[in-house]
Amino acid sequence: MSGEVEANLAADRAADLVTEAAAERRRVRLGRRAEAERSTFRDALVDVAERDLTVSLALRSGRTHRVRVTSVGADVVVAAFEATVLVVGLDAVVGVIAHGDRGTVRGNRAGQYSRAGENGAGQNSEWRMGDIMAGYVDERPRITVSLGSDHLSGTLVAVGRGVAQVSTDGLGEIAYVRLDSTTEISLSDSSSV
Repeated sequence: MSGEVEANLAADRAADLVTEAAAERRRVRLGRRAEAERSTFRDALVDVAERDLTVSLALRSGRTHRVRVTSVGADVVVAAFEATVLVVGLDAVVGVIAHGDRGTVRGNRAGQYSRAGENGAGQNSEWRMGDIMAGYVDERPRITVSLGSDHLSGTLVAVGRGVAQVSTDGLGEIAYVRLDSTTEISLSDSSSV
């Protein structure tokens, strides 16, 4: 008889464990759902940056870039691929597709801006596109600026409040570009980026 009681107790305990595990999975699922319902598109980009995922950024211009998001600011997303840094206005990003695994967290949402997020903790909502661009001026990188369907290429020579000065290819004329009107800016110089 005692063997039967022990078997019943073991069966009851196993049933309790199954019930507890199911309840825990439900709590986790509801927690994830609640977090997803509170999140913004910017939050999703920060998550992608923190997890160091390769993503496809779909832009309003119709272009798509396969990159790793390195930083997210108040009005800008910074991404990298090969020897190129891509600076994109946050409003220009219309979609993100994450590729591969879930990644590992490498940063934190309260990190400080450090030259396009090089320290892996560049998720600070205080810095803007001009802050990123100003960090590259001394290197005078080659840049391509996309203004919707138009493109301008040259050398970054100065950055002011909301404006970048670019020495254009060819005649070397100076172009003044409103940073808040750009779709994307690609900076490339294999020795410095």
